[in-house]
Amino acid sequence: MVGSNTETGIAVSYDDSDNTLDFVIGAGVIVNSMLADDAVGADELAANAVVTASITDGNVTTAKLAADSVTSAKIPDNAIDSEHYTDGSIDTAHIADSQITVAKMAANSVDSDQYVDGSIDNAHLADDAVGADELASNAVVNASIVDNAVSYEKIDDEFSTVDALSAAAQVDVNFDAAQVFTLTPDQNTTLNVTNPKIGITKTVIMTGSGGSRTLAFKVGGSSGTFNKIAGAYDDTSNKKNLISITCVAATEFWYAINQIAS
Repeated sequence: MVGSNTETGIAVSYDDSDNTLDFVIGAGVIVNSMLADDAVGADELAANAVVTASITDGNVTTAKLAADSVTSAKIPDNAIDSEHYTDGSIDTAHIADSQITVAKMAANSVDSDQYVDGSIDNAHLADDAVGADELASNAVVNASIVDNAVSYEKIDDEFSTVDALSAAAQVDVNFDAAQVFTLTPDQNTTLNVTNPKIGITKTVIMTGSGGSRTLAFKVGGSSGTFNKIAGAYDDTSNKKNLISITCVAATEFWYAINQIAS
């Protein structure tokens, strides 16, 4: 009866030594349908038996994780995204050193609230990172400028340009506007100095118009003090008068008038 019967997955043999029948379950013949629910417990699982494919998506909760058991080395790239975090759940204690790179940051994600005062030093600034918009008012002081770095082109207009003045009874000589001023008067003329700076000298080149016209000076519309060093204004037609005016106090000036000798 035994010899002619077929048992799925079970081999039957007769043992002459003790007159018994041996029943042996073949390797790999027990399939899922033969296992009762809850038949496999911790004792039945071999070490490292549970792999990623054995775990249904979404079934591992934080309660199943041992303390410090999940490190960056255990997580595949991009395995955890923003949908797996609650707002405010990640603090600095949960971020490993050097784990946040530029590629991991969203555009404009880091603002001033994320920086400690004084934490950004020169080594963390890219070349050309600081432009005019990043400089505060009066941020560039003398010590910030390399010696011999300021060229003629960088000097303000008041030290490097010529301003042609229009003829009038009173003509403003604005110390902030130019270094040299030109004027051909058509009447008696008063040069009215505005925005003077102590120690600064300005030059006015006046071309005579042949009318024997006179020249006077004011500062800010008032008389001020104008001390002549030398020379006299010559209104002979096409005569060039080089007038040098130096501010020595708030409302005091020294001036000299010279003509081309040859």
